[in-house]
Amino acid sequence: MSACEFDLTRFLDSYADSPEILHEILTLYATEAPERIEALEEALGSRDCAKLSRAAHSLANTGGTLHASAVVDLARATEAAARAADTDACARIVPQLIVAVRAVIDAVESYRSAEG
Repeated sequence: MSACEFDLTRFLDSYADSPEILHEILTLYATEAPERIEALEEALGSRDCAKLSRAAHSLANTGGTLHASAVVDLARATEAAARAADTDACARIVPQLIVAVRAVIDAVESYRSAEG
């Protein structure tokens, strides 16, 4: 799975009639996704499965909104592993999830910069 399985065109088409909502979603993602990454890193470091599950769940939801399939798949896998208290699986999946989220953040920021 590519880290940047993110269909920006599909996302933009979904909100073509609502540019205000589109802008709000992109702004929220650019702001909140780095916070979720930090939460994942902290929770993984402390082996806090409940926090891992919450952060992953949040990323799965926002990833779905953005049509970021890699984020959704990895976040769901992280959430499932965390719910099963499988910290070894979380330790394998979370770094991949972080790479995928950062790729989407980069794509969102590039789009927002181009839009001015």
